[in-house]
Amino acid sequence: MEFLVAIKYTIDTGINAIINKRTNSFYSVLDLSTEYNCSITKMKSILNSLQKKGVIYELVNWIPIEEKNEDERKRALFINPEVFFSKSENDINLILASTVKKNDVIERNNIKLPFKIAVERGSAMLYRKLNFKWIN
Repeated sequence: MEFLVAIKYTIDTGINAIINKRTNSFYSVLDLSTEYNCSITKMKSILNSLQKKGVIYELVNWIPIEEKNEDERKRALFINPEVFFSKSENDINLILASTVKKNDVIERNNIKLPFKIAVERGSAMLYRKLNFKWIN
């Protein structure tokens, strides 16, 4: 959770991606570890944990553009809009929304969140669950 709070200012409002706003590009693991003052191993562990939990998604382009090691390669990381959305709840990136719906780790683990993605007629949005209650 601490990492998500720290990166909230790097989340692009259009596509919910974690963006280096100084370079207007995706981060590499090396960039993230430098930016947040931790080891590459620790950053990989954080990212892998958040991916396994369905909080972060990595959309991969399989066309090899550059031969770099994994730590230096830019990674297209996106925050699950059900966890945090940076734009309007009625304007969610369709590709990200479709990916989340298809691979909904949070739902499979029976974790209840106040918002759920709906994909209909070529658009995506969040709807508020009417029966959602915060656990005290």
